[in-house]
Amino acid sequence: MIDLREYADIIKAAVAIEDDRDLNWKWGARNIGKSVVHIRWVYLDYLGEKCDFIIISSTEDLLGDCLTARDTSGEMITFAVVDERFGDVKTAEQGIERMVHAIANYAQSRY
Repeated sequence: MIDLREYADIIKAAVAIEDDRDLNWKWGARNIGKSVVHIRWVYLDYLGEKCDFIIISSTEDLLGDCLTARDTSGEMITFAVVDERFGDVKTAEQGIERMVHAIANYAQSRY
């Protein structure tokens, strides 16, 4: 399992990129834990929703290290296997950036 706390700077930088792209609403990373990161979009506060988007790190028996982005109701947005040779992404950094970007695209296409 990828310890997301070790990638706090990467997570914050990826969220900052999305924050810069969104001219109307702020994005922020909070509660960066070992296996879960909460991504907050301030527009959800405006709507009165008290839930976050999340990125989950896990280890799957057949796949190895994985990252999953989930929406505010817990539904999967996207998933990536992190492996240098056979993964969807080669590094944890690439996977984290992909998850954050997918969350932002998902949010802005649905709200």
